[in-house]
Amino acid sequence: MSWGSRAVRVVLMCAFFWSISGCGSEESKACTPGSTQSCTCTNGDSGAQLCNSAGSGFETCECTGGNTDAGQSDAQADTGSSADAAQTDTGGVDPCDCTANNIECGFVAGCSKSCGACPAGQQCSNNKCIKKEVVKLVAFGGACGPNKDCVYPGSGAEQSAIDAYFDCIDGQCESNRCRNGACIKSCIMTKDSEQNASGTTGSDGVEDPDQNSDCDDAEDGPYGTKWRCVEFRDPPDVLNGQSTAYCYPGIKWKACKSSSDCEEANTSCQLRYKFGQYGTYCVPKRKPPEGDKHVGLAATCNTNPMTGDVKICDSNWCSSSWGCRAFCGSDLDCVTHPGACKNGTCSNGGGGSCTTDSDCSAYFCKSGLKYYSNVEQTFSMCYPKNCELTSDCGKDFGCRLNWNGVSSEEGDPDPNDASKLIYPGWNHLCLPHKEGGVKAGELCDIYPSDDNKSDPFCENSSFCRDGFCGNLCKSDKDCTSNMKCGVTEFGFDADDDGWYDYRLAADHCVGLPGASTSCNSNNDCKGAQVCKPWLQKTGKTSGTKPVKAQYTSAGTCIDKIPNRAQFASYCGVGQDGVQCQTNICLSVFSGQNYGICTDACNSRFDCPPKVKIGNYTYKSVCSSRWLMSNQTLIDSTDDVYTPVCWPSSDANSLEDCSKTRTCALKGEACYARVITRGPETAAKVEYWCMRVNGSSEPAPTKNNGEECDPEADVNPCLGGLCLEDSGKPAKGYCSQLCLKDADCGSTADGMFCHTKRQQIPRKDESKAGIVPHCMKAKACIPCSGSHQCTPGRLCTNVGGTGQLVDRRCSPECATDSDCAKAASTDTGLSAKCIDQRNRFGDKTGRKVCATQCAP
Repeated sequence: MSWGSRAVRVVLMCAFFWSISGCGSEESKACTPGSTQSCTCTNGDSGAQLCNSAGSGFETCECTGGNTDAGQSDAQADTGSSADAAQTDTGGVDPCDCTANNIECGFVAGCSKSCGACPAGQQCSNNKCIKKEVVKLVAFGGACGPNKDCVYPGSGAEQSAIDAYFDCIDGQCESNRCRNGACIKSCIMTKDSEQNASGTTGSDGVEDPDQNSDCDDAEDGPYGTKWRCVEFRDPPDVLNGQSTAYCYPGIKWKACKSSSDCEEANTSCQLRYKFGQYGTYCVPKRKPPEGDKHVGLAATCNTNPMTGDVKICDSNWCSSSWGCRAFCGSDLDCVTHPGACKNGTCSNGGGGSCTTDSDCSAYFCKSGLKYYSNVEQTFSMCYPKNCELTSDCGKDFGCRLNWNGVSSEEGDPDPNDASKLIYPGWNHLCLPHKEGGVKAGELCDIYPSDDNKSDPFCENSSFCRDGFCGNLCKSDKDCTSNMKCGVTEFGFDADDDGWYDYRLAADHCVGLPGASTSCNSNNDCKGAQVCKPWLQKTGKTSGTKPVKAQYTSAGTCIDKIPNRAQFASYCGVGQDGVQCQTNICLSVFSGQNYGICTDACNSRFDCPPKVKIGNYTYKSVCSSRWLMSNQTLIDSTDDVYTPVCWPSSDANSLEDCSKTRTCALKGEACYARVITRGPETAAKVEYWCMRVNGSSEPAPTKNNGEECDPEADVNPCLGGLCLEDSGKPAKGYCSQLCLKDADCGSTADGMFCHTKRQQIPRKDESKAGIVPHCMKAKACIPCSGSHQCTPGRLCTNVGGTGQLVDRRCSPECATDSDCAKAASTDTGLSAKCIDQRNRFGDKTGRKVCATQCAP
């Protein structure tokens, strides 16, 4: 290890612990003042950060919020007019226009670009440039850490942002080294011939007591004045005259398994680094704020004064999500509810019989845990017990979502039994409720990262999924009276290649106040009630291994929710966190972190004929919005949708074209809107005439079969569709919706009317959203599933995995002779019958002809 460089594992340690010198790297830093780079927010969203005026580093990662749902976009599930999205705008002043809004510097919530850096000698505060304060440097032993100038970007931020933060707090100290809230410094070891904890002969890496030391001049700061010089090098290096030593608090440094081993006053068992390795030692606790006391295991804690009141753990180990943590020697070191075992029964709400308080505890002592994933040393730590419901945990604890960490959908080997597999799933944990959070059934803030803090947060931080605090459930009886057991699906990219490897569903309570009858739209509800779509179990299973529950979407009439917006109202982070009655905020504004609220529907006529959004008037149509994959990522035939109202340009005639698939008005074409829910319900399709392009854009001129660019902003096709062709990605061909072959006009490349084309596919064709298209009958047409290929062809991956996936249509085959025959009329094929492969590169069990597709 290079002691002068900052390693990732060291930076992670510095967030909560003392660390090796790598955290105080003094490498040169440089960036262009006013430049920006992407970063990752604490909730996993993308943000951006600005290079400061001195060019010495990047400022705080500015985050703009998240989604109303987990891992999904608001892209329409069926073919639609480009004019709808192109003409949707907010009107008025662009909130991201720095000049128009008199913004001098920094980022604005909901905007992706910075308004720039401040001149030298100034700093950005609330988007205004103010005079930079001259700060006196802190002496050795004094307090340092996060403040208004040094803001911790969060554990999920990019390494560059974390580096910039540590550079900032280092700069508060005369020594340019800040560790765990105090300024440390380098030192020269005077003598180390005694085991300080026992007094026996032998070096222990800690300067002997009663020696004149470089560390004797510590200020009476967070750790007091008793410090010693600690050697970081391996003993062989020290014998060879090498040394890297720093002043750290504490004299004896007794080895420990838990704080119960620490007899010396005001010490606890903490992780430290000396003599080239990590260990746990009894060292001084960090002082709590004056007048306060240390907080114990699992208690809410905070070492950052910028995020709330400072609360220091007795163990000096604070986790932002788990509260105070600790090392342990036995379960008795991990008791969360002292005195809970009474007369053989747990009295803390967790239920069950007991012999000791540890039987009633939400935590236990778990051995063999790595503190760092890339360091082989393991420790015993107090760890949350597993749970299925909050009732499995004790008072003030809840059952929180926790992924089991399995990387492959096919399962990982069981570390305890190599003959078995562990499949992807949940491993929920009993964790402390967030202090000040509201209980299940109460309203909450689904946009916690926005500036609007009027909505509260939940005590169980896993569950504010629909604007109501929830909890895990198996049935409705596990929910409060105004909730029912629903679900949210989560995507997992276990190998970090940019693609989800699988999705998992978690059953949790969904807010349905005043729930009455089932509904498809507000028209089905009585009085002032509204129709809220939500996901629920069907009672069926997937048949996959392991067997998974299946879900569908449904609507329930509920009472209107206070302070929730109606259809066509702005919503999202960029609009001060406005939430919707239906909990669906459509992302219809390209590149913006806000959208509009929508309503449930079963037909265009359930939607308002005219709505006003900003300064513009729109019509609206009913179309399906994707909700979940039903935990079968590769199989789209069981995906779940909900039909909702979408804005449509006021210039669209919306004439019914279902009978002819043609439109009378110049510049319009016939478009389909599929209306469906789960795989068990039959889809229906509505056809409406809409403008191919915006009113200010060129009118389409090209006929079916002519070449077009599927990625172009302006659609040149008279039929309204530009479908992907074989060959280069930007190559496509003009098409249209149809009823029969004659509607297609062109016969180039075998173009015909594919009357069985499934826009939203289902295993049961009678349930599918079938939208006939004019299509070319040839190989190498790009596809995302076989439903997008012409009859007799399957969608197969001819590329790699991750970003290299390349899926194309190819004839299904049984033998090479089948392919030889097909290749005689299709130049995109070879005479070889090979395995069909999915996007992960796995065999599907079916065969296709090998392709010779152009890149």
